[in-house]
Amino acid sequence: MRRALWIEVRRSSLLWWLPLILGFQLVMLFFRSYQWEFAWSEASAAIGVAAGISAPLVAAAAAWEGTRWHRSGDLSVFHHHARFAGAGYLLHLQSILLLVTVPLSATGLIAWAVTVSASGFGLLWPSYLVFALAVQWGIAGFGYTIGRLVGTRLVVPAAVLIVMLGLMLLPGGHPFAMMSINGASGMTLLPQAVTARVAIAAVLLALGLLVVGKHGDVWVRRWPGWSLVAAGTVVMIVAAQTMATGGPIHRPRDAADITPLCTRTAVEICVWPDQAGFLPELTGYAHRLETLSTVADVPDRYEEANLAHDDVATFTLQSSTGSWIRVTGLAFWIDADRYPTECSPDAGLDFATWASQSQQLTVWYSHWIFGGPPPPGNGGGPPYDRAAMAELIAQPERAQLAWAGETRDRLVAVRPCDADGD
Repeated sequence: MRRALWIEVRRSSLLWWLPLILGFQLVMLFFRSYQWEFAWSEASAAIGVAAGISAPLVAAAAAWEGTRWHRSGDLSVFHHHARFAGAGYLLHLQSILLLVTVPLSATGLIAWAVTVSASGFGLLWPSYLVFALAVQWGIAGFGYTIGRLVGTRLVVPAAVLIVMLGLMLLPGGHPFAMMSINGASGMTLLPQAVTARVAIAAVLLALGLLVVGKHGDVWVRRWPGWSLVAAGTVVMIVAAQTMATGGPIHRPRDAADITPLCTRTAVEICVWPDQAGFLPELTGYAHRLETLSTVADVPDRYEEANLAHDDVATFTLQSSTGSWIRVTGLAFWIDADRYPTECSPDAGLDFATWASQSQQLTVWYSHWIFGGPPPPGNGGGPPYDRAAMAELIAQPERAQLAWAGETRDRLVAVRPCDADGD
């Protein structure tokens, strides 16, 4: 049987599609707008995104293979010589699945190697890989099924358009999505979301074997009969209902038994164990926070938001949010409890000036932690005087710290009342 499968693989037109599918997946993997290799969860999700976006190509390749019997008059060289009637169809479908799995496996191995080089040895998350494989096999089953149903070559662009429409209408995170964009370490895929896609893929692959195709005046008979088609329909309905009622495909990860990975600094910044690749960046931030603690109240410990326990400063750590969001999250907690809660009518300065200086100081905290101005395209947050900030951060660090200390002492000493007396 192995030799027969190898013969089917060698005569499959998918061999010509392999470089295109693999190349497209690698482009989607490496030309994203952020680096995923610093967290194993994000690397796993990135593989799924590459697999999901390449789904139209998989559908096209499988649809073209599904039309082989219409084009050549014989689906498989073993169709008339196999031990049972459906063996030829089964071999054909197996060869399609094998060739569809090859580029996904190569993409996964490359992503794993890159992540190991950036984060140390670790493992990809199985749930994301099963999710991606189920989507790829399900799309292959869909393309193969309509290819066997329809003899015209127009089925290939039709399959591409249908799958592309699904990608556009069902974005990542949607209950029926074909990929998961969110690879945050504090979130996991819902087991029912993965199971439902595996079930749908199995039904679509079975339909590829059961469907009636036509060549000339000859109809291919359904060898298993209507009972399996009915059973498959029920499975599809149950799976679709499971996805619809499950809501978003993620759930918070349980951090109760997790030992955080922390920077070896006086000000600790702690993350999930699989986010080890971020530690060099976070260690630099921690050192600058230590220096900042000489003029401001800095928390002794930060934890990633989904990992955090009660009464601990938190921040969001995810590649897609960028470094600047991370430092603004760290800066948010500086002097968090030091500002007066009650206003004073004898503050000596008006509320607008006090608020403006407070915002300027808060933004400077972010600049200080980051070690300079924000990257291009970043810099969001409260409004501030950008020209004054550029002039300030160009000064020596000692002068910046002196300004910060004086400004902070003035702001936390008293809060003026606004126009409403609050």
